[in-house]
Amino acid sequence: MLKSLVASAVVAACTIGGIVAVRKASPAYPDYGEINALLYDPSPTVRKDAVTAMYQKADLGATRALLSVARENDPLVLGNLNYALLSTRDKSSLDWLTTEGLVFPERWTRYYAVRTVWKHQGTEALARLIPLLADNYWQVQIAILDALTEAGDLSQANEALGAAASPGKNWEVRARAIRLLGRANSAAAARALLDKALPPATSPSDPEAERAVEEALSGMTDADSLKVVAEGLGSTDLRRKLLATKVLGRAKGAESIAKLKEIGGDAAAPTPLRIAAIRAVLLAGGEDGAAFAIKALDGGEAAIRLETAYALAETALSPAQKEEVKVLAGKETDWRVKQALQIAAGER
Repeated sequence: MLKSLVASAVVAACTIGGIVAVRKASPAYPDYGEINALLYDPSPTVRKDAVTAMYQKADLGATRALLSVARENDPLVLGNLNYALLSTRDKSSLDWLTTEGLVFPERWTRYYAVRTVWKHQGTEALARLIPLLADNYWQVQIAILDALTEAGDLSQANEALGAAASPGKNWEVRARAIRLLGRANSAAAARALLDKALPPATSPSDPEAERAVEEALSGMTDADSLKVVAEGLGSTDLRRKLLATKVLGRAKGAESIAKLKEIGGDAAAPTPLRIAAIRAVLLAGGEDGAAFAIKALDGGEAAIRLETAYALAETALSPAQKEEVKVLAGKETDWRVKQALQIAAGER
């Protein structure tokens, strides 16, 4: 019996000692129980005032309490909460948010941690934020993409942006990452767009991503970027070849005109590709490009004649070329092609 009592006393002492040790090791947060309860009150007005009261405590315990209600839906309360979390100057809160907060399991904590570190550290924070972009909650990715947008210098972010732009990610994240890669205007960014943002040749088409990538690539002016795009003209993947053709036309890639003419004049090439090539030559080739398109009207299949006529109607032609088009319009038997040619010739 005595042995049992002694054993029980020892166990109790160890348990109490363990609790004391845990308490000593854990952050000593003040008890804001009453204010904390008001953060969950049914009334938005009460919750809004509770956010202000908690913010005024200005310590890590208060910041953690505010983070716990970051899923708030009421716009007035959320606006107050957003201000409170991003305006804190409490050192313990800032230290925690810019370290542990960035990898905390809860998404909104990470979100506010990213925004806080960017606000207080600016471009110095990019080395820490960029590695967190590729695999994260989409809301956190948006916060990092916002930081990169403000930063301007995207040279170190190509790989991470390519991963964020890849199929399977949230579309808003993908779209923003694709646009930023376009702004990067470099060969590495162009390769990331082509290799990461588009689905593999063996996967189904992704028209939305293809349009976004085309837009991003078409805005690039860097010569090395356009060389990367031009590699696609030799691809066996029709989608990649078609994309490269459209981009080089819109980007006025003069170095690729000879290859584009070859594709446009190849009777064995798929019709959509030939049409895209003729349009590209028109856009990039100036007066010589217009001459090539006019030649494509003579004896070409109906679909090619029609699309070429539409393209010519949108192009500034020389007086001599307008006369050529006028003659072709007079011979044309397809009324749609004839009408477009008449517009191109300046008759309508």
